[in-house]
Amino acid sequence: MKTTNRLLAVLLSLVLLCSALPFAFAEDVTIVDSGTCGVTWNSQTQSDEYLTWTLDSAGTLTISGNGSMSSYSTTNDNGTTRTSAPWGKYYQTIQAVVLEDSVTNIGNYAFYGCAALKSVTIPDSVTSIGWSAFESCTALESVTIPDSVTSIGGDAFYNCTALKSVTIPDSVTSIGGDAFYGCTALESVTIPDSMTSIGDYAFRYCTSLTSVTIPDSVTSIGWSAFESCTALESVTIPDSVTSIGNYAFDGCTSLTSVTIPDSVTSIGNSAFRDCTALESVTIGDSVTSIGGYAFYGCTALTSVTIPDSVTSIGRSAFGDCTALSTVNYTGSEDRWYKKVDIGDGNVPLRTANIIFDYCPHAHTTETEPVAPTCSSVGYTAGVFCTDCEKYVSGHEELPVLPHTFTPWSRFVMASDAAVAVEIRFCNTCGYYELRQADPANPTDPTEPTNPTEPTNPTDPTDPTNQTDPTDPTDSTNPTDPTDPTEPVTEPTTEPTDENGGKDEAPKGFFAKIAAFFRNLFARLFGGRKK
Repeated sequence: MKTTNRLLAVLLSLVLLCSALPFAFAEDVTIVDSGTCGVTWNSQTQSDEYLTWTLDSAGTLTISGNGSMSSYSTTNDNGTTRTSAPWGKYYQTIQAVVLEDSVTNIGNYAFYGCAALKSVTIPDSVTSIGWSAFESCTALESVTIPDSVTSIGGDAFYNCTALKSVTIPDSVTSIGGDAFYGCTALESVTIPDSMTSIGDYAFRYCTSLTSVTIPDSVTSIGWSAFESCTALESVTIPDSVTSIGNYAFDGCTSLTSVTIPDSVTSIGNSAFRDCTALESVTIGDSVTSIGGYAFYGCTALTSVTIPDSVTSIGRSAFGDCTALSTVNYTGSEDRWYKKVDIGDGNVPLRTANIIFDYCPHAHTTETEPVAPTCSSVGYTAGVFCTDCEKYVSGHEELPVLPHTFTPWSRFVMASDAAVAVEIRFCNTCGYYELRQADPANPTDPTEPTNPTEPTNPTDPTDPTNQTDPTDPTDSTNPTDPTDPTEPVTEPTTEPTDENGGKDEAPKGFFAKIAAFFRNLFARLFGGRKK
């Protein structure tokens, strides 16, 4: 009993010791500094409301209170440019920023140069991010912008070299110039449908950015918006864009192809200069001018499609395009030489092979396949160009199908037992064939004979198209109106033609056959034979 009590006492002591260890080794988090960072007049209380800030020893800066944060500028701290905000002197130790609910904005230059900042928590109450708010926060890896934010100021994340991803919500309508300039680690960005413009230099020198999709809401791409994005391989420019600014994609050395939509009316100077991997360019049919040096130095460019709407091609627009061999021009040769003003320095453009009256098949529609029948050919699905009114692909002709005949049916004329014929019909188109049969030997008919030429392109006399009357697998169609199990008597009236007049009866064997079947078909099909 004493041994058991001792063991329990030892275990209890160990538990108490282990629970006390965290407190023994933990460093107390203390408030390092605090103050105010904004004031808002409350009309209801008729008093000022202040935002406050506190910085603890763990490097967390917390902004709390109601209202708007003050805007700041920059200051020089021993050769380092940092924010002039009251917490600015701690720019090397601030690791996290937490903005509590009811803070409505982030002021200009609020966290400029906070080189140790790794994470930011932005609440739904914030509606705007000020100019250079996080500029040169070189340790910041990711940021989530809430749906409440409508605008991101210029230089907001300028030179955030560790920033890998950013999510811009649908609430944002504009991104200021240089907003993500120099974010060299940024790999992807989603531009929301609410955006109407991309500011100048917005993503300049984002050297890790591989692709970008511009939504239909954007109408303009600013100067140098994606300049020197050297990893950018593809870009989708929507039909809503009307202008591409100067240097917009200058130096995008991984970009391989680009299609400029019909909505664009002008391409800025040096817009695609030195895109050394660019192989083909299609310019929409609303573009009237191509700026100087627009495609200068695109050494891999082999072909370009220029619409007849273009009247001006700037100086050296295609200069140093050493691989350019084909120019597809949608206008006439006369228009090219008389209406297009081509500036100096476009030797590759002048010496390339020019294909006039070219159709780029920009407007197409898909056609459904048409199944062939025994009376008409069919077609595969295709793509039809509504500009040149030709099929671009598909629409291959399918041959007519063979007839699908009913089994042969035998008839013996009541007035002449020596006359026996057999008939069969195509189940699909109604085409029929006749042949003379030997009344004494129903299993050995004579050579098939058809008194009329078939209307179908398939030869009905082709032996591959005949049904063996002795085939044991064939059976009489029970629903066939000419079923031989039902007696058929020869009509007593003379046959008449379509106009009611009497036909001149042919002589011989087929005279009787023709007269018989004219009346038979008149009864069955109203006098029409397919």
